[in-house]
Amino acid sequence: MKSISLKTVSRLLIVDTEKLCVDGASIRESHAVLDKYKAIIQGWIGQGFKPSQIQKKLQTKYPEQSFKRTTVNDYCLRVREELYDTTEQPSQHNSDLDESSKLFPYKSEIEKMLDEKVTILKIFEFIQSKGYVGSYSLLQQYCHPLKPVLCKTKKLTHSVVRRDICTVIWK
Repeated sequence: MKSISLKTVSRLLIVDTEKLCVDGASIRESHAVLDKYKAIIQGWIGQGFKPSQIQKKLQTKYPEQSFKRTTVNDYCLRVREELYDTTEQPSQHNSDLDESSKLFPYKSEIEKMLDEKVTILKIFEFIQSKGYVGSYSLLQQYCHPLKPVLCKTKKLTHSVVRRDICTVIWK
């Protein structure tokens, strides 16, 4: 028989039964440290600020609070996912290579790997193992226009004002 520590027993005795799942597991209400600054952060993201800039702005605006770089970065990623829809559009680049280019013998393999969303570094390592002697930057210059373009569009949101709700209810 497995023993339970005293700390676990005392924690389970004070559990709120309304916050338990059917199987008895506790439902955790997680809240991010930055939730109270969400509106401000959304505004800064809308203005085009990067997470590092947002961290500096938060630090200057609220000097009594400590904001870690990784926490702000992760939070900004989540907020961006809430605010924007990301769509991929195919590239408009013509993928012609001269026969004199060092990349020409590997053109089909490069394009196939790009379609499979393999990183440029992995492609470079692969074609190097096949005998490529050119530079990484040459491969980058060729690959970047071929990659699909990521477009971010703001999600459509409709905010409800209390006045509108009262008007609808009283009609």
